[in-house]
Amino acid sequence: MSLRIDLRSGNDTAFAHYANFNVSSEANHYAIEVSGYFGTAGDSMKYHNSRPFSTKDKDPNILSIHCAKAYMGGWWYKNCYKANLNGLYASYSDNK
Repeated sequence: MSLRIDLRSGNDTAFAHYANFNVSSEANHYAIEVSGYFGTAGDSMKYHNSRPFSTKDKDPNILSIHCAKAYMGGWWYKNCYKANLNGLYASYSDNK
C-alpha cells in the first residue's frame, strides 16, 4: 500500500509520496511503517517510522511529555514530532 500527503498553505503546495505504507494491529498500538519517499515536502514521516499511535486518552510512548495532549492531536509521536498532520494548525505569528 502507498501513501500520498498533499499540503497547502496559502498559495504554497507540497507533497510527500511513500511507496510503502502500513499501519500495524491494535496489539502493536497501530505502529506506522513508511519507506520509499518521493516528493517536495521533505521526508518528515521517516522520523516517526515504527512509532505507536498516541491519543490524548492513550499514550503507549515512554516519554517525559504526553505529546498527543501537548500538541492537540493523535499521532505517531517520537520526542514529540517532525510532522503532525492531526495537530492544531497555526502560523508562528499566531503562536505568541
